[in-house]
Amino acid sequence: MGDWKMDPKISIIIPVYNAEKYLRECLNTLTAQSFTDFEVILINDGSQDQSGSICKEYVKKDRRFRYIQQANMGVSAARNTGLDASKGETVTFIDSDDWIPATALEMLYTEYKNKCADLVVADMIFVRNGQEKRIRIFNKTSVNDDKYWINQYQKSCIGYGYKINSGGTRETTGLGSMGNKLYRRDIIEKNHLRFDLFVMGIYEDNLFVLHYLEYCKRVSYIAEPVYYYRKVIGSNSRGYKENTLEINDRIFSRINSFIELKSDKDTFRKAFYMYVTRRLIHSLDVYFFAKDNEKSLHAELKELHDVIRKEPYKTAIMNVEYKLFKPYDMFMWTALRTFSARIIWCSLITGKEISNIYWLFGRIRK
Repeated sequence: MGDWKMDPKISIIIPVYNAEKYLRECLNTLTAQSFTDFEVILINDGSQDQSGSICKEYVKKDRRFRYIQQANMGVSAARNTGLDASKGETVTFIDSDDWIPATALEMLYTEYKNKCADLVVADMIFVRNGQEKRIRIFNKTSVNDDKYWINQYQKSCIGYGYKINSGGTRETTGLGSMGNKLYRRDIIEKNHLRFDLFVMGIYEDNLFVLHYLEYCKRVSYIAEPVYYYRKVIGSNSRGYKENTLEINDRIFSRINSFIELKSDKDTFRKAFYMYVTRRLIHSLDVYFFAKDNEKSLHAELKELHDVIRKEPYKTAIMNVEYKLFKPYDMFMWTALRTFSARIIWCSLITGKEISNIYWLFGRIRK
């Protein structure tokens, strides 16, 4: 049985929802940690499977594990419940279908103490269909207390292409993610930081990191993986979402509110235009021309015609720093600039076919 302390060095917050398939694997990696001075707060967010029983099983055999049950309110509310209950000097987050290597907590906490860091960031492993991909957040191990660098980090959380020390990569995975970081709980509590329920479970992690960075004086980066992120088959983010446009508006509102806090608003708006444009491109798949959208093609085209002429989409399309786009987004942005819904629709179909060919060619070369 693990040791339990009133004020552990790390609070690990784990929202749990219908995670019985992977939950034990996640929790076993915690009991195997080389660093032992932590608490695990398990928030059962209204699971309908055996997740609650599995959580209670670990609570019984290890006093470092704590269990909270609540009605289903979503991952943001569950994380907030965990923050309210946490007692640690620092905080980290793990999703219940992910896991961490045995030295993860030791690496994060040692870096935090040795570098007097307000935020520790480390690499991730992206796992999909059994294939692992290392995500390098920055190009080298570093300690940064330069305000410009931190501002640049914030911009890169909003729109890719603004990432400093990137080593040439435009990869944004991990910048605003929760699990590959260690946070100071006193900064979270002093500044009343919580996950924003207004954005309905989309982009809430990036918003949290954006606001947390606002109070950071020093960010330390470890070029070592501390988190395995599992892409679960069946949790496809590109499925039809009927409320996509409402979610978009809510996220845009929150980002704009954040930008109003900044002195260099104009440069942050460039990152915002990047996000708006990419969010619109994503919306073509999950909303306008999604497989399960029951509207007629004529109605879909009409709605897209109207939306791209509204703000902030129109201004974003015209003013985005297009040279920072990845190839597919550049291709789709070129179509968006025509402001023709039919051309955008044709380009989407063509772009998907090109992407499939590149993917198939890559598989053949392997």
